[in-house]
Amino acid sequence: MGNDGDSILSLESLLRQGYGGRGRGGRGGSFVNVNVKVNGEILGPNHRPLQVTQDLASFWEKTYPGLKPELQRRYPKHEWR
Repeated sequence: MGNDGDSILSLESLLRQGYGGRGRGGRGGSFVNVNVKVNGEILGPNHRPLQVTQDLASFWEKTYPGLKPELQRRYPKHEWR
């Protein structure tokens, strides 16, 4: 990464790994505590991308509630909080 301020870090995580950490300082607030943009790739139980975001708090607050019913139907054996 350079010092140009436009560096973007990418990482992926299974959706269930976000449980228990929503909000600022906890669940879904941020992947890292540094001044760098992070593209978070949220993966479903099939390890395929569900969402790519730089705003995890918004994902959990706005996107996940709409996604959850579909995921519950597709993957009934998994826990959905």
